[in-house]
Amino acid sequence: MIDFFKTEKFLSGFQNHPSMVGTCTLASNVHPYKEEVNYLAKNKYNNWYNKLKNLIINQELRERLTQEQREWVLANRDIGRNIQKWEEVYSN
Repeated sequence: MIDFFKTEKFLSGFQNHPSMVGTCTLASNVHPYKEEVNYLAKNKYNNWYNKLKNLIINQELRERLTQEQREWVLANRDIGRNIQKWEEVYSN
């Protein structure tokens, strides 16, 4: 059986992902983000503050994260590369 949440995330595609428009994602270190995002913050004010501050002041970090996240999205959300997953979702 297919996990509904994973299906919804998969079917959302990649066109709405921030990395596709040139920005990176900072997400909470919780499911499902911790499996998909490479820049995570604990659900604590200071941790979020420091992570955001790093993104603001460190252009190299922003660019690297954006590129890595874009590559992940293209590899894992592109229908052309993942057609078998799409067929599985629609056939169940």
